[in-house]
Amino acid sequence: MTPILKIDIIEASLKISIIFFRRTPVDGGGAKIFMKKTLIGPILTVLAMLLLAGMFIYFYVSLNRLDKKLIAVQTAIADDSGKISAIVNFFNANANGQTNQK
Repeated sequence: MTPILKIDIIEASLKISIIFFRRTPVDGGGAKIFMKKTLIGPILTVLAMLLLAGMFIYFYVSLNRLDKKLIAVQTAIADDSGKISAIVNFFNANANGQTNQK
């Protein structure tokens, strides 16, 4: 490529970028080509953040539910093991009492 051709390509690309990013009409009011400012990016960002926050809240709520269930199971196990220990101690006491009487 010759230097003049490189400059022409650069100037053409600059003109194209100016045309697309300009907020005013390109040619003196004839064809109105605007680069519209859309809200798609910010809306998608907000939706992604809301989705992430919803996932964190769901995870937090499900962990709290599991924690309550785990505490209930631990309490039931402690109560049951206390009852079982009392029954075993009763049987041991009766068995020891019968062996001592023989």
